[in-house]
Amino acid sequence: MRSLDSVGMAYETVETLAKFNDALEKTNAQVVVHVLEEFERGEVGVFHHRLVRSERGRSLARFLIYRGTNERAISFGVDLGMLRAIQAEQALSALGYTLQLALKAHADLEPDLREALELTASGDCCMAKDTLELQKAISKKYPLVENLAIVAAYSLLILNGDAEGAILKGQSILSRSPTNVRAMTLVGEALLHLGEYETAAKMLMNAESFAAGNPSRLALIGRIAAQTGNADAAKKCLFKSVEICPVIRTLQPLIALVQLSDEEKKSLNDLLALRLSPDEINSLFKS
Repeated sequence: MRSLDSVGMAYETVETLAKFNDALEKTNAQVVVHVLEEFERGEVGVFHHRLVRSERGRSLARFLIYRGTNERAISFGVDLGMLRAIQAEQALSALGYTLQLALKAHADLEPDLREALELTASGDCCMAKDTLELQKAISKKYPLVENLAIVAAYSLLILNGDAEGAILKGQSILSRSPTNVRAMTLVGEALLHLGEYETAAKMLMNAESFAAGNPSRLALIGRIAAQTGNADAAKKCLFKSVEICPVIRTLQPLIALVQLSDEEKKSLNDLLALRLSPDEINSLFKS
């Protein structure tokens, strides 16, 4: 079930992706709320990764409301970058109240923190150099917001190659939150950066066990498979990552390692053409 806040607290509930896209066209929606009851992981994952790549999707605040104590559902929502609302009560009538609290908390955040949290939902944590200092300052100001610390550590890993710092930060978060899939992925990518393929694979696969379907993480797992001689697994990861949502930063090194047949190249290009511009596709194949 997905609810759209359009004007104030007026919201519309839609239950299929087609109806959701239609509703986006017809409303001035500012917020998307996912209510996870039976943990519709695959559908939510594909939808969300596609949404955040769209111009409209990047402007929407995204929340997760969950019922019960389903740790896998909670981890999956956090992995997608959704700001987690409070746990909803069992009664359906509590949903409106929970949504009000979620929206109020979002509106009350300081602008720089709100922007930083929304940036974590992009599915690709690569940050521009001119925002790195801001990210570091914000994460120090709000030390208990784990996603901010992860984004700052990702920025340093990607821009400065600080793998050791990323591992320390990720392990610190995991000591407090053992199921934080973003921290697992951060550590896994940092270990891959250091060439520690076996331990990197274990960390990334552990994250997948909690929240399967992150396209960046699948590309990282495929890269490890390619570098350790498992060509079939590498190809499967490549195509699955592209099918969900192509993330250029993590796909590019994987594509460089995988040998594809002419038929596979055509299939890959056809999939990419549905999701990326010609310039973005060309950038994937640059050495």
